[in-house]
Amino acid sequence: MRDSYADSEILLVEDNPAEAALAIRAFEKNQISNPIHLAADGEQALDFIFGRGKFKGQNLIQKLELILLDINIPIINGLEVLKILKSERLLKNIPVVMLTTSEEESDIRRAYEYGANSYLIKPQGFHEFIDEIGILGTYWLTLNKTVVKLD
Repeated sequence: MRDSYADSEILLVEDNPAEAALAIRAFEKNQISNPIHLAADGEQALDFIFGRGKFKGQNLIQKLELILLDINIPIINGLEVLKILKSERLLKNIPVVMLTTSEEESDIRRAYEYGANSYLIKPQGFHEFIDEIGILGTYWLTLNKTVVKLD
């Protein structure tokens, strides 16, 4: 198990630039200074994780400790991205939190069936969103313990 998460990195998969900026600002306001990588669609997220396309030859997932994944993203939707990630032996231990506006029971059910570690509905209010991101970051990056990734 890891003892320190100070160097842990976050992948935020969000196509709405305003919501992505708000999430990043929420981490800052909660003194969570971990590096955050942003992917605007499912294909870009998978390219980042698997070192493809513009990320070819880069080993970017070594410090990745948390993936925040929206469902309604272009090219490859978040549920399909989740399904792909959790089917890979080397990625199964990276926590994936669905952070989405979808309250559809079918989306929630499928997210958990595909291996989501948590499902959070984005709060509509600014202060509520800031608070929720603070709790989320504290839990997943400080309190939760994960196993060291497999090589």
